[in-house]
Amino acid sequence: MDFRYDSGPVSLPVLYDALDFLIAIQPAEELDIEEKLRIMEEIATRCEPAYRAVRQFGEQVGPELEEMRDWHRRIINHYPTRLMKSVVHHCLNWQWNGVGEWRS
Repeated sequence: MDFRYDSGPVSLPVLYDALDFLIAIQPAEELDIEEKLRIMEEIATRCEPAYRAVRQFGEQVGPELEEMRDWHRRIINHYPTRLMKSVVHHCLNWQWNGVGEWRS
């Protein structure tokens, strides 16, 4: 399973596809930190298109901080589990850092 995105506007369904991909490839929680880091290094290049889509969506909804915060809440609340919300929160903060008024 891979996520494909080159450039251009990102719709909400495309954003959710990118985030779903990033959630799906997370290493199992029961693995030790060294194994998780090894896995994440192996899949890093596969994540780049999803990260670009997340950042592009942030650029589309920015630069107003309140608007970005509203989207952040809506996107996180789309996901049902704490683990999913955590992955999405981290990804949004990391990829949106420096977009408009957003600072993580």
